[in-house]
Amino acid sequence: MPSNFVKNSFTETLKKKVKVLNFGVNTDNFFKDYSIIKSKKYFDILFIGQISLRKGLHYLIDAFEKFNHPNKRLHIIGSHTYDKEFFIKKLKNSKIKVYGHVNHLKLNKIINMCHVFVLPSIEEGFATVILQVLSAGCPVIVSENTGAKEFVGNNKCGFVVPIRDSKAITEKLEVLSEDITISENFQTNALNKMKKQTWENYVLQLNKLVSQYKNGIFFK
Repeated sequence: MPSNFVKNSFTETLKKKVKVLNFGVNTDNFFKDYSIIKSKKYFDILFIGQISLRKGLHYLIDAFEKFNHPNKRLHIIGSHTYDKEFFIKKLKNSKIKVYGHVNHLKLNKIINMCHVFVLPSIEEGFATVILQVLSAGCPVIVSENTGAKEFVGNNKCGFVVPIRDSKAITEKLEVLSEDITISENFQTNALNKMKKQTWENYVLQLNKLVSQYKNGIFFK
């Protein structure tokens, strides 16, 4: 399984048969582009994912509205779902830009432009997009139910907040916008960690698990 969040969804008996192996990322598509300079005037916030209740986007929008910054912008990349009607009015804000689907080349450029990525999902097995933005050196704010919370916390590359908590998201946005040192530390930690978080290394680790299974020590 990609995370302990998923592992813990199994019964106690089945948990003993589950191993956790975090996903990897394609560093050819997602990387720090040093030719792109983040705006010093605007504070750019990014969301990538389906525009849905499950992704908790409405909590981010609420946090964004309460976020006290004169030049804030929210960039939303993703397709509409059956929840479209719910979001129509919420997305009518001149400071919110909805892109729809974009290719990897453009996506990497937008990630490099933004100061923070936020994924406030109600439940998420892992969300590879978190690794994609971290690979580009973008700090993250994720909910405790994203599955990647341990990855983010252990590697000190962002903040973990409770689910359904707009206030907590707003507070973290304020911290990152006011203290550039914290943001820079998150970025450095992310770039250092993501050098080894490739799909190639994922396959190597997976092969080790398979070997352990063959040798009869997988569940010991």
